[in-house]
Amino acid sequence: MNSIKGILDYLFFNFFVNKIVILENQTKNYFSGFKFLRNKVLMIPNGISLKKQKTYRKPLEEIKLVYVGRLVEQKGINEILTFALKLKNMNHKFFINIVGDGPDFNKIKSFIVQNNLVSNIRMHGMLKDPFEMMYSSDVLLIPSIKEGMSNVILEAMSIGLPVIGTRVGAIEQQIGEEFDKYICNPNQIQEDMYRAYLDLINNNHIEIYGNYLHKRCSNHFDILKTAKEYSTEYKKIC
Repeated sequence: MNSIKGILDYLFFNFFVNKIVILENQTKNYFSGFKFLRNKVLMIPNGISLKKQKTYRKPLEEIKLVYVGRLVEQKGINEILTFALKLKNMNHKFFINIVGDGPDFNKIKSFIVQNNLVSNIRMHGMLKDPFEMMYSSDVLLIPSIKEGMSNVILEAMSIGLPVIGTRVGAIEQQIGEEFDKYICNPNQIQEDMYRAYLDLINNNHIEIYGNYLHKRCSNHFDILKTAKEYSTEYKKIC
């Protein structure tokens, strides 16, 4: 059965597919492993419209963190709750806004109440436009366990909002090597997230990191540039 499927895949991709557009390196490497696909694989990342860069609050008496996304385990929402409890027990001044909905909404709400985090975390549900919340925040937390190319990270980059993410999917590709110290390893998210958090608030790196992400977004993820790449490739085929 597998050999028949392999033959059918070969015939389909070799004779009916001109190009395979990939969003991130991991998938590109997978498809490039097939010799008959190597010349067909093309990587064009998701794009976004660059927006006005946010202003950075100084001094930071209370750090404002934000999570935007679906409330499911694979997005790392449980990691954020554990992190919040750690910050509270260590007497940090912080506030976390959680934007989004999902099957874990009520479970998260109960955790917040049971662990006396009501004064530190607020759940907003789905917002029509999360950018207002992101503009007023200092750092976006995206400790995903599983991820592709995160549109929320692109949204944060488009306004220069610093991001603490995990080394999964395309997050490393989005943030880049220069500031990969703000990317957590999946097997030690709590330790790395706390280290990244302390580095940002203690060393006044929030504005530096934000400026970098805004510029990186312009250079690599501008929707006008990605649209032009698609247009160029379509013209080659047509």
